[in-house]
Amino acid sequence: MVFSVSMSDRIISVARKYVGRSFDYENFNCVHFVRETYQNVGINLPRLERNLYPPADFHLSSEEFVLMPIGHSVFFRRKSTLSNRVWTHVAIIISSDELIHCSCHCGKGVVVTVRSEFLEVYALTSKLANNS
Repeated sequence: MVFSVSMSDRIISVARKYVGRSFDYENFNCVHFVRETYQNVGINLPRLERNLYPPADFHLSSEEFVLMPIGHSVFFRRKSTLSNRVWTHVAIIISSDELIHCSCHCGKGVVVTVRSEFLEVYALTSKLANNS
């Protein structure tokens, strides 16, 4: 899924309104944040299950991620996780070098993180990236 410039701008505007909101695993985690942001601009994010691949329209190949398409959601695995889940985190790309996400590992809530810092904690797995 590729967003128009105006849709990308709307997504970023809504997402930024959440900066500073606290992380709560049960009531407001990374999935809740992305789902609410998208719902506020009229996009319905399908139900996400962490043991299944995300819907193709809502995840990026490694080549697409390098391009950092603004407004797009992207799914990752935390590098230090012991979980066997396909993905453990989702974020929204808000600039050519920044992601916004709700995390308990990069701050304690909704934060904007520079891509290089984000990739110190999270990795786009090749298996996930190749399942488009």
